[in-house]
Amino acid sequence: MASKSVSRAAALLVSASLIFSGVTGALAQEQREPPASSFTQEQLIQYLTHPHLAYVKSTDRRTNRNTRDGLAALQDILTEKTSLDPAENIVEIDLRTATDNDLTAFRFLFWPISKNEEPLSVDEQQKVQNYIDNGGFIMFDILDSSVQIEAELKRVLGNVNLGPLAPLPEDHTLKTTFYRLGGLDGSTNLESILIQRPNAN
Repeated sequence: MASKSVSRAAALLVSASLIFSGVTGALAQEQREPPASSFTQEQLIQYLTHPHLAYVKSTDRRTNRNTRDGLAALQDILTEKTSLDPAENIVEIDLRTATDNDLTAFRFLFWPISKNEEPLSVDEQQKVQNYIDNGGFIMFDILDSSVQIEAELKRVLGNVNLGPLAPLPEDHTLKTTFYRLGGLDGSTNLESILIQRPNAN
């Protein structure tokens, strides 16, 4: 009788271990699967093969609307005045759903930061860091002129490492391409323009 109980107990243990093994195996497989892209494969191919203007979605709707209008105007100027012919559609990047692959489809991102912008989550911070570390270029636009730029970037970006920042120098490419510029369109205070310090590690 005792031997039967032991046998039944052993059988239950084996069954339980198989079930547990199957569950953990399924969970491990699920964790290994890459996150779903927020774009279709056809869209990603378009973004990789033809330049698109893209911006990071703000938590403020008015900011997003103004950004799209501004980039549409820039798009017209680029098409008319330069050899760059960006696609007609402006792409909105939502960091909550975008994957690393989604971000790498764009070499340049415009990022407006509104007054009440919410700080990034840890996951979003990692996406931004990966983008920067892999050569991505971001132009931040701090819309609240009353805040200190670096402090506001820190508040929103958290632990994202942008490297040391420095004021835009007089001989920077932005002001010397084709002809020297005394100012930059859209900017009211040149001292508020910061760039990543050259040769920063």
